Amino acid sequence: MGTGYVAVLPWAGLHTFVGYPGSMIDHRDGFGFTPTEASALWASVSPGGDVDLAWNTTVGADHYCVRRASTRDGFHTGALLPLGCTPAGDPSVVTFTDPSAAAVPGERYYMVAPVNASGQ
Repeated sequence: MGTGYVAVLPWAGLHTFVGYPGSMIDHRDGFGFTPTEASALWASVSPGGDVDLAWNTTVGADHYCVRRASTRDGFHTGALLPLGCTPAGDPSVVTFTDPSAAAVPGERYYMVAPVNASGQ
């Protein structure tokens, strides 16, 4: 249910991606990123291979958790890696770095999930 992009990185280098991140919007009981907020997720790759993510805040978020998959359907099949979360109680932290994620060839798909105060 959406548009995605894939970037295959055969070697480390400086790559900047602007637009949809190639994953999906996480909604639970009407809570999550709106389509407008979801279109404001940016990913860039540093020369050392770090993937830097940044996004806009969403209403009602307490913090955000970041997940990565190496296949396009990884979020649907459960083949994903929880990378970590921003500090709880501070929804203004809207950046995350995945160290050396692009230092080796392969595909990377990211999902940023807003978490409300009740943990959902």
